[in-house]
Amino acid sequence: MELLKPFIYSIFAVLFLGACSQQYDFGIPASSDVFPSSVQYNNKVDMVFMVDDSPTMSYHHDRLAETMPVLVQSLLALKMDFHIVVVSSSMSPTKMRGGKFLGYPKILTSGTPNLAAVLSQRLQLGSDGSSRESGIESVMTALSDSYLSTSEAKGFFREDALLSIIALSNEDDHSGLGTVADYTQFFEKRKKPFDNGQKSWVFNFIGTMDTSARCPTNPDTSYTERGDTFIGLVNASHGQAESICSSDLTPAIKNIKARIIQVLTDFKLSRKPDVNSIRVFANGVAVPRSNLNGWDYIPVENLIRFYGTWIPAADVAIKINFNPAGAD
Repeated sequence: MELLKPFIYSIFAVLFLGACSQQYDFGIPASSDVFPSSVQYNNKVDMVFMVDDSPTMSYHHDRLAETMPVLVQSLLALKMDFHIVVVSSSMSPTKMRGGKFLGYPKILTSGTPNLAAVLSQRLQLGSDGSSRESGIESVMTALSDSYLSTSEAKGFFREDALLSIIALSNEDDHSGLGTVADYTQFFEKRKKPFDNGQKSWVFNFIGTMDTSARCPTNPDTSYTERGDTFIGLVNASHGQAESICSSDLTPAIKNIKARIIQVLTDFKLSRKPDVNSIRVFANGVAVPRSNLNGWDYIPVENLIRFYGTWIPAADVAIKINFNPAGAD
């Protein structure tokens, strides 16, 4: 029986990994139960910026636009394969600007000339849009089969990519199409989970997080409205919620970028490990265990997560060795 153990473990690993999106190479030495794996992760992300273009929003557009060089530089440095589009929150009959990708070219990629400058300019929509903000309706319309099949939108949506929505608004959504649960259901149907069971969409929000007077929705009247619907979608998708009440949105966009990268670079393990036996390598170099600058094990999700300068670029080969928990 002892001689059959390596063979049995190998068959188990192959069967399990048939349902995973990452490519694992398992080979268990006859004298060991160590599971080596060499992985290069799925680096595809489709990003939708939903920008509230109602009155009082121009200042916030400028702050967001200023952060785009930081975002673009990070995506390029990690060799992400990204698509970026921008939609507006205006869906009223008289100001039907939402529900479609704005600007030209409609879809921005790493190959777009002067990408950071083009994206920064595109986010500055002005404040002459509808005062009935319908950002979620706009995003849902832009992600509908009917629109995605048009010539201007074709190629943006990829089934195997992470869908990341980043909403900017200084009040709540007023689409009126349903509840947070209804909207969550739409995104769950639009983006099926990855093969390893992880969500393939994440909703992020930069907006009004509380009703204090320090950051009113309307400075003239001191009226303030929390973005509760947006926050509900953030919670449903384990996204990032950041305050719009800052003269510098760089920390906010860095946190959102970090969450996007985290989803893509989390490495799901084939089975529960003996945690003390885990060894992680990046291009053959041992990575230290640290939740500040290295790797750590997330037991609830049974995965390895990277932090700091050890977050791998898309072409870095990750190798994870571990003994299965309870192995003799």
